[in-house]
Amino acid sequence: MNVSTNKRGTAELVDLPFSAYRHFEAMSNELSTPKILLCPSDRRTEATNWASLGNDRISYFVGINASENFPKTFLSGDRHLTNWLKPTNGFLELRRYSTRWLPRLHTNFGHIAFADGAVTALPDAGLRKALAETGDATNRIALPTP
Repeated sequence: MNVSTNKRGTAELVDLPFSAYRHFEAMSNELSTPKILLCPSDRRTEATNWASLGNDRISYFVGINASENFPKTFLSGDRHLTNWLKPTNGFLELRRYSTRWLPRLHTNFGHIAFADGAVTALPDAGLRKALAETGDATNRIALPTP
C-alpha cells in the first residue's frame, strides 16, 4: 500500500471505494492462485483466476494503515468484523472497545495477520486487546463486500 502503482503497488488505490480486492490483485505475481484468498469456512464462490477476482470472492480485509513502524497494526484478517460504526465505501476504522467478530465465518473468533508477520486466531477479547496494543496507529481497513 506504500508502493506506487507504477512499481506494481497499490498506493494510489488506498482511498478508492470498495478496493479491498485490488490490493490482493497486486500480489498476483507472488501468489500462484487467487483461490487462497477464500477461507474454507466462507460460502462465497472462489475466484478461479485473477481476472475473476473481486470483493465478492475474497474472505479477508486489508489493513490500510499497516506499517513496519507499528508492527502490531493489522495487515489483514477475516472479513467478519463489526463495530458501532458502519463501513463507508468499503472502509471501517476499528475501535478498541466496540470491535467484535460476527458469527459469519467462525464462531466467536477470527484470524489477524499483523504488520510484523505474525498471524493468530483471536476471540473477541483478544481482538480488542490486539487493537489496544497498536498504540497510536490507526487501524483503518478495506473490507470486501459483506
